[in-house]
Amino acid sequence: MSLLFLLVRLGLVLGAPGAATWSILAVFGFAVPVLDLLNHAQILLLPTTLIGLFLVTILLAGNWRSAAMIYAFLGVAASANVMVPEFIASTQARPAAPATGVVRMMTHNLFGMNYAMDKVTAAIFVEDPDIIVLQEYFGEQARELHPLLIERYPYYVRCRGGKRANLGLYSRIPFEQVEDGACPDNAYVTERTAHILAKFHTPDGKVLSVMTTHMDWPLPVQRQQDQLDKLSGVLNTIDGPMISAGDFNSTPPVLCTAQFR
Repeated sequence: MSLLFLLVRLGLVLGAPGAATWSILAVFGFAVPVLDLLNHAQILLLPTTLIGLFLVTILLAGNWRSAAMIYAFLGVAASANVMVPEFIASTQARPAAPATGVVRMMTHNLFGMNYAMDKVTAAIFVEDPDIIVLQEYFGEQARELHPLLIERYPYYVRCRGGKRANLGLYSRIPFEQVEDGACPDNAYVTERTAHILAKFHTPDGKVLSVMTTHMDWPLPVQRQQDQLDKLSGVLNTIDGPMISAGDFNSTPPVLCTAQFR
C-alpha cells in the first residue's frame, strides 16, 4: 500500500512541472507555430497548473519544494496570461450600438453532426443579425435550415465542397458575390476549404466586403499555414471596409465589428 502511495505521489509531483512546461512553451506559439497548438488547450492548462502548484506545495519539502513551486507558478502565470484577459473581456458590458448606420453580423459553426436546426433558427432570430455566415453547412443542415431562413433572409449563397468547404451566407441586405473560384458547388471535389466573398452596398454609396471561411485543423501545421497564406493573399486585394469571419481553427479568438459613418 505504501509503494502504491509513493507511486501516486511521484506521478502527481512529476505531473505538476509537466503541465507547467506545456503552459510555458505555449507562450512561444507566436514564434513557433507548432507550439501554438498548445494554446488550444489553455482552458485545461490553467486549472491543471493551479492544481499542480497546490500539489507541490503540500507534497514536497525542502529545496525541491521551493524550486517546484517557482516552476509551477511560472506555468500558472503563463497560462493565466492567455486566459485571464479573455475572461475579463467576456464580463465587460459591450457599448450600445448607435441607432443608425450599423450592420449586425453573426457567424455560426453549425457542427456537422448537429441536426437541431429549429434551435439554430431560434438562436439566429433572437440575435436578429442583418448578415449570417455559416460553417459546416452540409446538405443535411441546409435541407432543414434553408426554408426556415429564406423568408427573413432572401439573399444567400452556399458553397458545397469537401471537408470544410461547406459554407453559407444569408442576408436581408442585397449583395454581390465575388466569383473568384473559391466557392465550389460539388460535394465530391477535392478542395478542403473554401470562402465566400460578398460586397454590400450601403445607402450612402459605401461598400462593405464580407468574407467567411473555415480553415483546417492546425495539425499538420504547414497545411493550415498554407491555407492562411492563401487567404491573406485574397484579403490583401480587397479595398475599403472588410470583415473576415468564420472558423479559423486558430488562437486567440478574434471578434470583429463594423460600423458605417
